[in-house]
Amino acid sequence: MARVWDVPSGETAQVFGNARDQLIAAAFNHDGSELVTAHRRRTVYQIFDLESGDQTREIPNQFNALAVEFAPSGLFAISS
Repeated sequence: MARVWDVPSGETAQVFGNARDQLIAAAFNHDGSELVTAHRRRTVYQIFDLESGDQTREIPNQFNALAVEFAPSGLFAISS
C-alpha cells in the first residue's frame, strides 16, 4: 500500500493498493501527476493517476525491485 500525505496538514491525501501489498518502492513522475509502485510479491509495476486515484497501467515485472524511478521525460521508468 502506498500512502500520499498532504505535507502542510499532515493528513492522508490518497491511498493506493491495499494492506496486503508489501510496497518496496514508489516514485512520482516529473510533474507529480503519476505514481509508480513496486511490490515485493507482485509480477507487475502499477502506475496510478494522482488526480483520479485510478490505476492507469500495469507493467510486467520479472524480478523483485528495490527501487523504481521515472525518467525526467516521464516516458520511461527504471527499476533496480
